[in-house]
Amino acid sequence: MEMGSEGSVCRWYGHPMQTQIDHLVVAAQTLEQGVQWCETTLGIVPGPGGEHLLYGTHNRLFKIATPANPLAYLEIIAINPKPDEPEPNK
Repeated sequence: MEMGSEGSVCRWYGHPMQTQIDHLVVAAQTLEQGVQWCETTLGIVPGPGGEHLLYGTHNRLFKIATPANPLAYLEIIAINPKPDEPEPNK
C-alpha cells in the first residue's frame, strides 16, 4: 500500500484504487455493555443510533472522521432483545 496526499492507495491487479474508511464496528453482547466498553476504553459516550428491524439489531454511533475519511464513524452494535415490530404492509 502506498501513502498519497489523498489517503491510502492500494493496487488491485496493478491498478491504483483509493481506499476510505466508512465505519468501524464493535459487536457487543448487549448495547449497554458495548456503550460501557466504549466509555471505559475510549473515554467517549456514543451518541444515539437506531434499530435494524430486518436484522434484529440496534446500535449507538460516534463520528471518527478525519480529512482523509470524512464520513467515518464507529458503531457499537448488539442484538436487540426487544425489537419494535415493523408496520404491516398496507
